[in-house]
Amino acid sequence: MNFYPTSQQPIPTPSVRSRPWGDIYVNLMAFKQDGSNATIKVIIEPLVPWIWFGGFIICLGAIVSMLPARRRSPAWMSAPAIPDGRTMPKMPSGAGIVTTNTLEGAD
Repeated sequence: MNFYPTSQQPIPTPSVRSRPWGDIYVNLMAFKQDGSNATIKVIIEPLVPWIWFGGFIICLGAIVSMLPARRRSPAWMSAPAIPDGRTMPKMPSGAGIVTTNTLEGAD
């Protein structure tokens, strides 16, 4: 307990023990001056490490999102080389695609 000169009562300050499986808070709530009696409050918070883990995942995601994106062109966009050293011009999208709507056996 902390005693402050401007306060008429002592102020309880919890003791915190952080473990991988949870946090434990122990707080001295009241006591008798002769030391014969004390009231202690114990709080067990088992999911607090998951909050820290989630914060770590968010920070990791933020770092990954700040990395420069790799620029790769799809294989169909790269121009094949012609034997004399020139390159073929890139074809517009949809060029060279032939579709037929014939039904077999329909006369």
